Amino acid sequence: MASNADALKVLHKARQTVVEKISELNAAHIRSEMRLAGLEFDLTRCREALERGDTSEDFQSSLNTLESEFQEVESTRKNIDLERDTLTNKLHQIDQQMYALD
Repeated sequence: MASNADALKVLHKARQTVVEKISELNAAHIRSEMRLAGLEFDLTRCREALERGDTSEDFQSSLNTLESEFQEVESTRKNIDLERDTLTNKLHQIDQQMYALD
């Protein structure tokens, strides 16, 4: 009986750790989505300026920089999603183990 209680305590702690990591990833995901939205806005502004032939700024250089940053943020977001999926699966495994001990 005591071994089940000890095992449940260990699993509960592991579950807390996973939930905390998932929460951190969710926050990082939201930040990346916000950054992507900002980049999309700036990319559109630069593309429209280039289409109009506006030369008041170096829009082509800005466009190249923004596109590069967009790709980096998108890649980071995909990695966050993969890590979050892995942790979600781990959480389900822990829950199943806890249920089996209950």
